[in-house]
Amino acid sequence: MYIYYKNNLFIIQALLVFGGVYLERTALINYRGKRTQLAMAKIYNVTQQAWQQWEKGITNPSVVIMKKLEIDSGIKMEDLFPDVFGQEELV
Repeated sequence: MYIYYKNNLFIIQALLVFGGVYLERTALINYRGKRTQLAMAKIYNVTQQAWQQWEKGITNPSVVIMKKLEIDSGIKMEDLFPDVFGQEELV
């Protein structure tokens, strides 16, 4: 389980997968909003499974896709993928 502080909020996220713990990427999930994972996957030319794994923190998109997500969302890629850039603040 990860507990970190971001934008005046404590974020507690954990997902157990095959005995491992993966950080759910809250900013990426919030950016998706009410759109489906499939809709987002089509926008970024990946599979729904790939998008799902990004949200769960199991896999990472390429740097090119991270940059496109940053531009499209207006959210820095370090905030979209804090675990990749070592930005999660453990409390």
